[in-house]
Amino acid sequence: MCVGGATPVQAATAAVGIAAAPATGGGSLITLGNVLTAASAISTVVQTIGVIRQSRAASGQATFKAGIANNNAIIAENNAQAVLQTAEADAQDKRRETRQRIGLQRAQLAAAGFSVSEGSSIDILSDTAALGELDVLRIESDAQNKADNFRKAGNINAASSLISGASKTGTTFLATRP
Repeated sequence: MCVGGATPVQAATAAVGIAAAPATGGGSLITLGNVLTAASAISTVVQTIGVIRQSRAASGQATFKAGIANNNAIIAENNAQAVLQTAEADAQDKRRETRQRIGLQRAQLAAAGFSVSEGSSIDILSDTAALGELDVLRIESDAQNKADNFRKAGNINAASSLISGASKTGTTFLATRP
């Protein structure tokens, strides 16, 4: 017996809005057709609950994946910043090395009896300065390319996770529609 003394069939039919006549009275409204209708309605309710739970699970999974993608994007940006900071230090080292090389060349030119402020000495020193700065530009350009690659990879992963999650949620929703 169920709550209030009703039979399971009476409780099921009451849940779906089918009125049953008391068992003591004349004709009964509980027929096989009404019972099957009630069973079908209960099945629909259970199926709907399952669909809602499945959609919530897909939504939770998409949210989780979006969080992971966000963390990966943050890591990619941190890696990009680290590459740029390392390149800045490398560029400073290269400039210092170039200044030392120019100083050594001046000393060697002066020791050989050349004037360091005119003629081919100026050309040599200028070429050394230009080549040193070219190396600095190469260091900075390579670092910028690496940083951009880190950022692109982070953005692609984030976008891929978001699209995948949205696609899965949409597919789950569409697959459960009658």
